[in-house]
Amino acid sequence: MRASIALSCDALPAEARQLFLRLGLVAADWPAWAAQALLDTPARHARTLLDRLTEVHLVEPLGRDAAGQDRYRLHELVAEYARERHPLDEAVAERDRALHRLLDGWLALAGEADKLLGDATGGPGLSVAPPPEDGVRAVRAGALDWFETERAGLVAAVDQAGRSHLPDVAGALALRMSTFLGNRCYTDDWEHTLHTAISGVRATGSDRLLARLLDGLFKAHLQRDEHARLPAVAAEQLAVACALGDAELQVLALRNAGLAALRLGRFDEAFDHLERAVATARGGAVAGALLSDSLDSLGFARWDTGDAATAVSVLEEALAVDEVADGSLRTALRRYHYGLALTAAGRLDDAERALTAAMRTSLAVGDDLGTAYVEQALADVAVGQGRLAEAAQRLDRALAGHQKLDRPDGLAETLRAAGDLAAAEGRWPDAVTALRHAVDIWQRIGAAVQTARGLARLERVSAASGDEAAAVEYHRQWRAVLTGLRLDDAALHLPAIEGTTVPAAH
Repeated sequence: MRASIALSCDALPAEARQLFLRLGLVAADWPAWAAQALLDTPARHARTLLDRLTEVHLVEPLGRDAAGQDRYRLHELVAEYARERHPLDEAVAERDRALHRLLDGWLALAGEADKLLGDATGGPGLSVAPPPEDGVRAVRAGALDWFETERAGLVAAVDQAGRSHLPDVAGALALRMSTFLGNRCYTDDWEHTLHTAISGVRATGSDRLLARLLDGLFKAHLQRDEHARLPAVAAEQLAVACALGDAELQVLALRNAGLAALRLGRFDEAFDHLERAVATARGGAVAGALLSDSLDSLGFARWDTGDAATAVSVLEEALAVDEVADGSLRTALRRYHYGLALTAAGRLDDAERALTAAMRTSLAVGDDLGTAYVEQALADVAVGQGRLAEAAQRLDRALAGHQKLDRPDGLAETLRAAGDLAAAEGRWPDAVTALRHAVDIWQRIGAAVQTARGLARLERVSAASGDEAAAVEYHRQWRAVLTGLRLDDAALHLPAIEGTTVPAAH
């Protein structure tokens, strides 16, 4: 087989042979612009050479992909031959320059796509070459389709940059993929790319980039409900930010330290960090969007611990100072949190307006995770307003979304909401089943406040259905959790159950 490939390779014109051997640098299948980048030649000429390689069966055309790009691949054995022979035919410096151009292409295009999602987070201080024109057209036709199509290639590019001792490129690329990977719940790829980049950046001492990558890793752990890992990441991020004396990085790190403490039930510590983040954002030369982010986290924490009135006020300020584009995912997240606080405060019409605005953005940018959470929150509003059939439809969609994305906390919240709906309809066994499942998930991931909320609801539906012994036991359990957390009953966010007489707390 090697001899057969060598015969075809040696018969090629010099430039076509050079392209073929360099294509061994590309992982999996690839778009046509990759050939242009490897040779640093005009797109039309690169396609002519690809046609030549296709004619002799060294390159296999795959047709148009979902992003509208012409796509190609090398057979595994052919690719292995190219990788084996390339170092023998070309100097290391030339090979490295070709690889750098390829990685620069991935980086530039990922940056364009990230911007179109509304939450660009590039690597600090890294200049990037203009993106390949063919790739830009595909990105602008649909950033999500492009990301989906190129996900494997982008992950491979981060690995390749890491192996090639290009930590800044690996780090910037990992950051520019973060919004997409997080929103689509590709959490294995998300953590993998961040860990790969962080290991290289730590070795070179690029602290500013390291702080950004740690921020991304924190978000990945948070999304996976890996609460025990959060404090260490936040602490390293804060130490790096303080050493740099950078106010913006310090605000990011303080927010994360506060959210880590919140997830672990250390509420005094959480509010200390979050209030320091807000104070630092107010007093430093930081972007208004960062102050808005800090206020949003503080407002969410106030809602989470049962102070709905303060949460509404803080979240209103977060929205007022928001400098991010109206259609951004960050603004949608603020409106989602605002909707939760308004629901807890009993302002259901206002909550519906805020959540509907968040839903429009989530749907427009293809944020499946955000859409599932907002559906569940709108179902809570619908239950409170007596629109029970609508609530059931929303919960069906939310449940399907969280099951598809394998998001435990979201699944548990939807089951909790399904329990509230069943209770509102007097379907006590269904309520118990849904709430018990939710509590099991929250206990498994260590979500103490949410566990208490589920147990308190189980007390109420057990009492309403006549199971007094179970109600007493559930009351004992949730009371012990809240006492240990030093929270009052407002943190339970208990809804009214219309049309039933629910016994007072035991």
